[in-house]
Amino acid sequence: MENIEKIIKSYCGSLEDRFDACKDKKVAELLKERICWEFKQANQKTLKLSDVKLYLDDLINNKFLNSRN
Repeated sequence: MENIEKIIKSYCGSLEDRFDACKDKKVAELLKERICWEFKQANQKTLKLSDVKLYLDDLINNKFLNSRN
């Protein structure tokens, strides 16, 4: 997982800062779509987009685990 984060970060910047700015899960889901778009635009071949989405889903679920948003 750490390797995935490094690769995403190299194309999309700091994930922690971006997700920390999200006040609820709905906003985090929109950010996930934006990050996936940025990753796709970078046209990199290191990771599959589906792996990026799964990683971001885990981040969102961990951040908002106790939230009802």
